[in-house]
Amino acid sequence: MTDRLGRGGRAVRNSDVERHHTTMTENQSAATEVAYLPEAAPPDNHGHTVAAWVTMTGIMVGALLSAVGVVVDGGFWMFWVGLVVCVGSLVVGGVLRGMGLGQR
Repeated sequence: MTDRLGRGGRAVRNSDVERHHTTMTENQSAATEVAYLPEAAPPDNHGHTVAAWVTMTGIMVGALLSAVGVVVDGGFWMFWVGLVVCVGSLVVGGVLRGMGLGQR
């Protein structure tokens, strides 16, 4: 019987490990497994909806406007317009989703 380190760094004999393993195997086979699954699988469209496309296009345009506003001299107003476009596209996407054009 050789010793090895178990949990907490204490030495454990191989015979103890084997005995524990067989006890766990016997208990596992006697237990019944209960699965809690949803009633139906969610839609598998990965965001390929009108609401998702409109929202992401608006966010990308708004981010581009904000980035150009940061780089261009005197483009302070363009930065804020880009942020407004981003927030507006989030609102429009939420409305489209509420109308049934988004993922449920």
